[in-house]
Amino acid sequence: MAVDKKGRKLPKGIRQRGQTYEGRLNFEYKSYTVHGRTIGETQKALTDLKYRLEHGMYVNNSKQTFEEWFHVWMNEYKKNQVKVGTYLSYQKYYDGMIKEPLGKKQINSIRGDDIQKLYNNWTKDGYALSTIKIASAVLNGCFKQAHKNGIIERNPVKLAQLPREKAKTKKKAMTKEQQQLFMEYAKDSYLYNFFAIMLRTGMRSGEMRGLIYALDVDKKARVIHVQRTLKYENLQDYEIPKDVEIPKEYEDKIGTACAR
Repeated sequence: MAVDKKGRKLPKGIRQRGQTYEGRLNFEYKSYTVHGRTIGETQKALTDLKYRLEHGMYVNNSKQTFEEWFHVWMNEYKKNQVKVGTYLSYQKYYDGMIKEPLGKKQINSIRGDDIQKLYNNWTKDGYALSTIKIASAVLNGCFKQAHKNGIIERNPVKLAQLPREKAKTKKKAMTKEQQQLFMEYAKDSYLYNFFAIMLRTGMRSGEMRGLIYALDVDKKARVIHVQRTLKYENLQDYEIPKDVEIPKEYEDKIGTACAR
């Protein structure tokens, strides 16, 4: 049995190293080490370690940054699971709101107060609550998978609180007089008919741009079938998965546009 420098017997698995103590534990053919300033502290660390190992809670002390894990999460867990537009949206929120404050931090060092500070800064910067909620959802999904993979002990997003929702300004629709005035000013625009249909149907811009006349416009029944939206994105660095079917009518647009 090992003894310390004073000749005292040490518990099994513990030895003295200089002025501190080292504890070793073997679990499923792997060796784990903890350290403590006293025998009692080292014993407690060993007990905690054994509990985490037996209950699948152990997290390896990885130096992986959040940015490194984000790219793994995007490419391995999201690229073939979400629509192209959604994938690009995640990347946009990361680049614009998350990368600078969190990207270079080690993922297992990020705590709930880091996320709370991020929310507070976004609010100070004037981001709308709806925008903050989307960025928060991206963070939550990324950290949730990291927790499942044993990279972090807990999801820090769950420990932070989103800002309070401010009183919403009631949106007002244009009156008929305002619509007529708008169309009067737009009469010389090449988008005149585009605006006219939007005002008369309530269709969104993306829904309008996604229309295919031969497929969606039924002149006899006087019906427009809204079946898709067209979103323009920069796909320069995006490789479209092979299992994603691109409609023929959009093939010539791939590279600058993405239909979903």
